[in-house]
Amino acid sequence: ARQLSIAAFPALVVCQPLRSAFDADSACLEWPLGTFVQPLFRLAPPAQGASLAPDQAIAALTSAAEDHHDEVQAVEAQRVARSSQIAEERALREQQDREFEESLLQDQLAEVRRSEASSRSMQAASEASMGSAASPLKAS
Repeated sequence: ARQLSIAAFPALVVCQPLRSAFDADSACLEWPLGTFVQPLFRLAPPAQGASLAPDQAIAALTSAAEDHHDEVQAVEAQRVARSSQIAEERALREQQDREFEESLLQDQLAEVRRSEASSRSMQAASEASMGSAASPLKAS
């Protein structure tokens, strides 16, 4: 009772199970050992021995269930938004990688063409110089 801050009985405490103590937004309770829970709300009578009003208990449970449902939906919406953002970032990176690879391939092809053109011009120049060197021999 002390761990749940309960001073009067009967009391109603609604807890949310947690995977670990690090998942808690605020203080959490470990009981039994290795099992963690976080109290969501507490409902106790105004004085020791007084009873809880059934309508008050039902309203509190309904409110807690609605709040929890809203929180779960918000967490799910955040998860979906994050997943969508990650997918978009991945698609953008893949597109950029493809464009880079295509650009690299174009650069490599252009370099091969320049190299081939350079070797052809060097070959033509050497053939021309060999041809001009051979022509004086023919004239003699």
